[in-house]
Amino acid sequence: MNKNYIFFTRNTLPQPQAHLVQVANSANAAANLGYPTVLVCLQTGLKTLNPVKWSDPFRPQKLEKKLVKFYNLDDKLKVAPLPMNHSFCFSILALGSKYQFLAKNFAEDLEKYSQGTTVVIGTDNPDVFKDCSNVFAFKLKKRGILHCYHGCRVSPRRST
Repeated sequence: MNKNYIFFTRNTLPQPQAHLVQVANSANAAANLGYPTVLVCLQTGLKTLNPVKWSDPFRPQKLEKKLVKFYNLDDKLKVAPLPMNHSFCFSILALGSKYQFLAKNFAEDLEKYSQGTTVVIGTDNPDVFKDCSNVFAFKLKKRGILHCYHGCRVSPRRST
């Protein structure tokens, strides 16, 4: 499994907003320093109806010309547009089997009662969420000695 630095925004790109320019240029800077970097953004429209994209949503690809021109990006950066139907998502930190179980139950309930709403999950075992179509799970290691004190800070940062 390749390790990538993920820069996630819950917006579609390109848009002329300062925070989106900052995210795109930060990802571009990391890629230019030689780090494997992926800019993850939302994708809306007819392309989101492809069921293949829901079964395996994280597919880094080359930048589209409109993104390169709009944000002045280089070709070292990859982009992974995630198919989304809403302009918001939930983010959860699920380290350990107990929290993975609870996060999976939450995602299943959300899919049942709010179809199309996405859950972004930072977890130590993303394979647990492979069968959840509304989940984008990414690998996240615990950063504390015994406890994860900064969990509320890490997960929302990945989703904005």
